[in-house]
Parts: sequence; structure tokens; C-alpha cells
Amino acid sequence: MRWKIWPSRKETTKGANNRGVSFLERTYKFIPALLIGIVLTFFFSRSGILRELETYALDTQVRLREPQTDSDVVIVRIDDADYANLFQGKSPLDPAVLSKVIDAIAAGKPRVIGIDIDTSAPAFRDFQPSPHWPPIIWARNGVYSNRIGKFHLSPLLGRQNPPVVSGFVILALEPDRAIRRYPRLCETDQGPIDTFPWAVAKAYDPAGAAKREPTGEGLFIDFAGDSEGSHRLHFTASRILDLADGPGWQSDSPIKDKIALLGGAYGATD
Repeated sequence: MRWKIWPSRKETTKGANNRGVSFLERTYKFIPALLIGIVLTFFFSRSGILRELETYALDTQVRLREPQTDSDVVIVRIDDADYANLFQGKSPLDPAVLSKVIDAIAAGKPRVIGIDIDTSAPAFRDFQPSPHWPPIIWARNGVYSNRIGKFHLSPLLGRQNPPVVSGFVILALEPDRAIRRYPRLCETDQGPIDTFPWAVAKAYDPAGAAKREPTGEGLFIDFAGDSEGSHRLHFTASRILDLADGPGWQSDSPIKDKIALLGGAYGATD
């Protein structure tokens, strides 16, 4: 003869099914699990563990992702040799020479040109774009004001009026000194302004950009390829000038219908 001190789980479940379990009883049983979940979520969020897990998952996703075989972005950089030979090693850059470089890029018929060059000097006040150029997006910087909680925009093209189309450059470093996110909008002392990548994207694909929400929240940068960006085309400014004089550049250049980004990679304060 077997003595039973506690009923088995099967018997308990059967009894509960026979007599029915009230909603209140089910709620009481669920409350401890709910409280534990809330406490764990609060602990992990305050300790940064959830953020670290998210970052690890995103980094892993990027490493496993295959880069596009034909990138939509072309990089044109002014390197140390260009700075010395084309611009005579002087800052700010000579607007006339810069105009020639942009003209050579434009001859290759990219869909849009994004320019990340310091043009705040008064020498750029009379800088005039050519009517033959595609849309030009100028990058501009700013200084954050703790008093108003917004950015003060730096001058662009020698304070030309009316202002040209521009995008604000804001790249926030994460605790591990990496950049993984960007916003599409940023609050400034002159009101909300498009960030540089968002302004370029809108000019490149207006229809696609119209389907996306302009937001100030940090959006994950969908990196691809290695740290050198070897999956996309790279040119120096002097190389672009040479190619622009050759046959086929205007009719069938490798930068046709792409985004051309022009910036400085030379060792100077600007």
C-alpha cells in the first residue's frame, strides 16, 4: 500500500480542470513571473548589458553581411599630394581650384555630389556653382550649446545668401569609440536641419527617401565591406582631373549615376 502525502501534478491539473481555474487564480500565479521580468529588465537596462548585447548582435550582423559588388557611392579624396600640388599646401583651399575639381567630377555625370570641405572662410563668399553640375550637398559643422540644448551652425560658403543646400555633420561616438548610428534630422539654432547623409540620400533617391521617416533618433549604419571600403571606387582629386580630360569620361564614366563624395584626407587643421 502506497501512502501519498502530496497529490501528483497530473492529479492537481486534472482537479483544476474539473473544477475550473478562475481568472483571478491565473493572475496571481502570473504576477511573480511578471515582477521578476520587470526587475531583470530594469537591472539589465541600467547596467548597459542590453545595450552591449544589441551592439554585439549588430556588429556580428555587419561582419556576416556581404558587401554590394557595385556600390552606389564613389569616394574622391584630396590627399596630402593633392593638398601640396593642387592647393599649394594652403588652407582654406583655393576656391578656384576646388571648383575645377568639382567640375571634373560633375563631367562624369554622378547623380549627386556631397562635399565635406571647410568653406567657412570669406574667400568662398563669391563661389558660384556651375549650371552644368548635378545637385551639390555641402556638409556643415556646428557647436553644441548646453544653454539652449541645440547646435549653433558654422558658416558655410563664406555666409552666402541665399544659403546653398547643406546637411549637418553629426557623428556620435559610442563607449567603445565606434560610430554605429546616425540621425536624419538634428535640432539647431536655425530649426531642424537634415543631416549630411540624409540630405545626400534625398537628392540621390527622392522617391525612396519620401517613404522613410525623417527622425532625430539614432539609426543603425548598415556598414558593409572592410574598414578601407575596398568594395567601392576611390579616386584622388588629381586622378579625377586627369580622367576628366580623357575619352569616354563624359559618356561612360565609372561614377555615372552614383553618389560622389568629395572630402579632405590631408594633414591640415581644416
